[in-house]
Amino acid sequence: AGEPGKALATIGAAIKSAERNGARFQLSELLRMRADVLARGRDGDSDEVERTFRTAIESARSQGALMPELRAATSLAGHLAETKRRTEARELLRSYSDFIRTTPRCADIDAAAELL
Repeated sequence: AGEPGKALATIGAAIKSAERNGARFQLSELLRMRADVLARGRDGDSDEVERTFRTAIESARSQGALMPELRAATSLAGHLAETKRRTEARELLRSYSDFIRTTPRCADIDAAAELL
């Protein structure tokens, strides 16, 4: 259950702080967490959830941070699968298949591989 309103407010404040202080390395994970909370909320706007996940992916990509990018892409793929868009989810993760195959196993790699 939790309190999504409080979680979103806290994450929103952290995003603003990261932007203000130039802590770009934190943005992709904060955005991914925001999208995850939005997706779990009862009134979650699927378009907003998807936009936020995609912004998280782009944030990580712009920094060359492959693991945070994969984590955000895996979260988006999970959301797509939950909204009956499993083919689109697989296509998204296929672009990471070399990275998934060549990176030592960890929770993020296993989660991505499972959705493939």
